[in-house]
Amino acid sequence: MRLQKEQVTEKPPAILGRYEIIVIVLLLLGLYLSSRYSYLLFHSLAELFAIVIALAVFVVAWNSRQFVANNYLLFIGIAFLFIVIIDIAHTLAFKGMNIFQGYDANLPTQLWIAARYMQALSLLVAPMFLQRRLRLNIVIPAYAAVTILVLMSVFYWQNFPTCYIEGVGLTSFKKISEYIICAILLGSIGTLYWKRKEFDKEVFRLLVAAIAFTIASELMFTFYVGVYDISNLGGHIFRIVVYYLIYKAIVETGLMRPYQFLFRDLKQNEQKLTHQATELTQANTNLEQEIKERKTIEEELRRHRFHLEDLVAERTAQLEDINKQMREQARSAQLLRDTATAINEASHLGQALQAILDAVCHYAGFPVGHAYLKAEDSNELASAKIWHLDDPDQFEAFRTVTEAHLFTPNIGLQGRVYQNKKPAWIVDVNNDPNFPRAKMGVDIGTKAGFAFPVLVGSDVVAIMEFFHPEAIEPDESLLELMKQVGMQLGRAFERDRATKDLEESFHKVRQALDGVVSATSRAMESRDPYTGGHQKRVAQLSCAIAEEMGLTEDRIAGIRMAATIHDIGKISVPAEILTKPGKISEIEFGIIKQHAQTGYDILGDIEFPWPVAQVAYQHHERLDDSGYPQGLTADSIILEAKIVAVADVVEAMASHRPYRPALGIDKALEEISQKKGTIYDSQVVDACLRLFAENKFKFD
Repeated sequence: MRLQKEQVTEKPPAILGRYEIIVIVLLLLGLYLSSRYSYLLFHSLAELFAIVIALAVFVVAWNSRQFVANNYLLFIGIAFLFIVIIDIAHTLAFKGMNIFQGYDANLPTQLWIAARYMQALSLLVAPMFLQRRLRLNIVIPAYAAVTILVLMSVFYWQNFPTCYIEGVGLTSFKKISEYIICAILLGSIGTLYWKRKEFDKEVFRLLVAAIAFTIASELMFTFYVGVYDISNLGGHIFRIVVYYLIYKAIVETGLMRPYQFLFRDLKQNEQKLTHQATELTQANTNLEQEIKERKTIEEELRRHRFHLEDLVAERTAQLEDINKQMREQARSAQLLRDTATAINEASHLGQALQAILDAVCHYAGFPVGHAYLKAEDSNELASAKIWHLDDPDQFEAFRTVTEAHLFTPNIGLQGRVYQNKKPAWIVDVNNDPNFPRAKMGVDIGTKAGFAFPVLVGSDVVAIMEFFHPEAIEPDESLLELMKQVGMQLGRAFERDRATKDLEESFHKVRQALDGVVSATSRAMESRDPYTGGHQKRVAQLSCAIAEEMGLTEDRIAGIRMAATIHDIGKISVPAEILTKPGKISEIEFGIIKQHAQTGYDILGDIEFPWPVAQVAYQHHERLDDSGYPQGLTADSIILEAKIVAVADVVEAMASHRPYRPALGIDKALEEISQKKGTIYDSQVVDACLRLFAENKFKFD
């Protein structure tokens, strides 16, 4: 840090010392005096000075190429070598030297412009090689080729642009070229400034000053008309200053002060190493502090990690317990749902008990389940012979003993549950003094067991017991769940009782209704024997047709009742008309036709569970609206009426009537067969025909 600070605050030395300036002024004054004596001598000395300095630059650059890290100096040295060749030709071609016969002052001017172009471009490109590899096998041949082309263009092909005309002065090409060269030199200052950190400060300043004086020199060379003019003199004086500055920057630094060589590589490396050592020391200190802090942090993190691991373990255990509880709750809820579903879907109580046994055994993992039911005619429980057995052969002995064992309150597992009206658990029935089934000299293959009651109110109506071949400690949560299962089963028993009571009540009502219908039919028969027997036979055939069509028993029962009293409306028809022998009149037939409406009026206010009134109303309707009393079509006639209609026609034609003899069953079947689908329903007719064709029915 001290070195850097000293470098920043150090005042840069002057480019030239006081004595150097005095010597240079005296030297330039002497050269000026020589120009007054002989301008040719002055020109030769000036060019020779530049040539010697340029060659010295090449020598220094070439001999130091092995240990210089960058290639700026080497590139400049090679460029100066080939520029010297053209400058020598320029010096020898100058007016008055008479070396090249037949040429005027244009020749040295052409060589001058070519050399200055090469010099300016080289200074512009050179900084690019500070940290880039320089391929000598390309650079040297390239400069050699350019040099040869320039010399050939000037001396052999003579196609190089004219730069000077005797008596006229400089051509436009020469002046413009000088300006272009100045622009290129300004650009070289920019590239040099871009890479300034790679140079020693003094060397950088000398190089910039040299290029600046070169620009001044080139501008001087744009004003002269004669080659001996004052502007030409001034340009060469500036040229001497340029090369002196180059000498100071490169040759003197490389020969007299090698420790401050052009690119100060060693000095920079030493400074870098010193700076790096300082930084490394500081980095080591920082690293040690960081390591110490990191150890402290790691120790703290280790403590936090152990604490976090404990917290994670504790929370994981809590979550596992919660998950376990949730899974158990979900399984319990699923068991209750399965129980409710089984109860609702069961067609009878035994099916529901079997489903519950299966569900509880699966839930609890117990391979044996059994149900006791209370007999309806006593208060004792008995085996319902409803079992769940994972392996019937393994538990056959236990099943036999259980079904043969007589139930006694407070004896055995089931007796205790019955007596206490709450679930009970036995860890091992073989060690329980109050389990008689394990004391019968038979290996029953079970140990753990639990049971729960099924209550209807305070009455135990069933007991569900479950067993396992291994001893298991009591599971209170399971017993609590079984209470809920028992409550659900209790509601099933209540529903079963209510259903049975309802069925019994319905049976009684139905018996009473059947009695009323039968009494009504008998009353009509006493008034008109033909009508009474006709209704009975129509009911028989209608039920047979309905059964053949696959109708339900309840629907068939409704058809039986409707057919039995389908002609109840004839009670309003005078008996004289009903029993009149011979043909009846149209008026009399009109009175008879009213019996359908009358029957509907009589039955319509009675709330039958079946469409009895509609059958009485529609049994004379026909599919093609030719029937009476409403003239309905097929879609408006109920199926029960269609069945009774066919049975009514068949029975009427097959039986004797007061107004005609019986036509016979064949004639009746022919009638419905011919008019099937037009007057009578096709399915009903087909069913009726099958009954008689297959001898499934005949009238009593």
